[in-house]
Amino acid sequence: MQRHGGYVLVDTLIRHGVTHVFGMPGGQANAFYDALSQRKDQITHILIRDETTAGFAADAFSRVTGRIGVCDATVGPGATKFPSGLMEAYNSSVPILVLVSDHPQNSVLLQQYGRISQGGNQLDMLKPFAKETFHVPSIEILSKVVSAAIHAAVTGRPGPVVVQIPQDVFLSTTELEPLSGISNHPKIRCAAPESELAKAINLLTSAKRPIILAGGGIQLSQAYNEISQLSENYKIPIVTTLTGKGSVAENNDLCLGVLGELGSPCAKVAADQADVILAIGYKHSQNSSYRWTWPRDDQKFIHIDIDPAEFGRVIQADVALWGDAREVLRQILMELRSYQFESSKEWLNVIKVEKEKWLQERNAECYSKNNPIWPQAAVQAIVDQLGENDFITCDAGFSSGWAGAFLELKRQGRQILLPRGAAGLGSSLPFAMGVAMARPGSRVVAISGDGAFSYNIGELATLKQLNLPIINVVFNNAVLAWSKWTQQLNFEGNNQSVELGSYEFGSIAESYGMIGENVRNIEDLGPILKRELAIGRPSVINVYTDEWQAPTMPYRQAMEKKKQGAVSKQAY
Repeated sequence: MQRHGGYVLVDTLIRHGVTHVFGMPGGQANAFYDALSQRKDQITHILIRDETTAGFAADAFSRVTGRIGVCDATVGPGATKFPSGLMEAYNSSVPILVLVSDHPQNSVLLQQYGRISQGGNQLDMLKPFAKETFHVPSIEILSKVVSAAIHAAVTGRPGPVVVQIPQDVFLSTTELEPLSGISNHPKIRCAAPESELAKAINLLTSAKRPIILAGGGIQLSQAYNEISQLSENYKIPIVTTLTGKGSVAENNDLCLGVLGELGSPCAKVAADQADVILAIGYKHSQNSSYRWTWPRDDQKFIHIDIDPAEFGRVIQADVALWGDAREVLRQILMELRSYQFESSKEWLNVIKVEKEKWLQERNAECYSKNNPIWPQAAVQAIVDQLGENDFITCDAGFSSGWAGAFLELKRQGRQILLPRGAAGLGSSLPFAMGVAMARPGSRVVAISGDGAFSYNIGELATLKQLNLPIINVVFNNAVLAWSKWTQQLNFEGNNQSVELGSYEFGSIAESYGMIGENVRNIEDLGPILKRELAIGRPSVINVYTDEWQAPTMPYRQAMEKKKQGAVSKQAY
């Protein structure tokens, strides 16, 4: 049967298990959209209002389903919107397939300076934030290239890939059958060498004060049962990175929450006092390492990662275990069966005391009745209304900090998505769209600041059109808080271009035909959330919050010092 390139692409995606594509049409890809229109029972295309949204939504879809996320855009100005989402996915090791159309190949001499409309060297522009990029020169290898790209995205360390398809390839026809394959990740799981495993077991069983550091690799590998068994069977406390948040339920007595400047003080105490650290799927990034001052040289470090390039890139491990997180943890659990090993009562008492101390401090803030509303109190109002199958997405900036330290997850698994790969504003709502399509029927609460939410207001039309059950909670403090705080703490406190002005985002939502609320009293927030979660419809809740509350402990400490005199060093 003769197929044009659009059908070859769509059928290849379907045969690899792809069910959703996020994007926006363009003339060069009309054949693709023609095929999509004839395969609606097998694959759904989600029309977004800005291609940037498509990249973030595909990322979230992949994180939640464990399958590759897919997005598409037209040549030129459509493709130029992808770097933000690509950077987030690349740095977070999330597999997404980015499809970009291109002009016919015989127009190559017309690309420079846009002689042909929308022309430009888009593939080179996308390369820095892609695991691999592919150009399809003919319809005969279109299916093979797409299959190879998906394979590259989901094997080894996952990541985004880009496939560029010229218009003449889309319009060509072939009788070749589209290929089939797998888009789940991890596609291939590998175990650690036995020799290195023995070294790790010796270190771990000799520890007096061990901890487990769960990075994003736990989520990508879905090693939930294994990390829980290791912690519970041998009484090992757990701290997580922001992307590892949810690796275990945070109301677990052995879980101390997020480690780092956007985390809990009790996690830092445990990390500082630990003698052996078992780090899983961890890249030693800025936040969780306290700007690369932790771990110390006198602490033993066991590192599990799927990417051997991580070993020694920033910090030398005492033992490096190259392999899939789930498989290596299973190896460790098997080996530990012959050991009588458990954290000491003294260590567990330290953990208990420090966690109880933090919970008292946290609860005092989370149940504050202050006006303007404290963001941490708004977070608690959200937690109080969440169901077991609900999801939270967060934006960058202080929103991630409030969720990291103050939002306690009561179930294990990928319940929260935070944009820590690129930490760019404007991801919370697109993330929520990806989650909503990945988990139909689940309710999603998207937390963002007013600065971040302003990036995505146009997507309210998408929420309304699709009737997605997404509640946007906007922490509206009328400033770019992170920037204002750092300007206050440095350079003699001169502020520039951080005041946003205050806007009624609830009223803006109403203009899109959806429910909007503007909340000034914390007592009103809980009932509104309860109502909207029960109804399951798109809405915007604009919460007026206090700009002088910060989730980062170093900022709080620096501000207290500033009140007493000059800050001795820059506080970023």
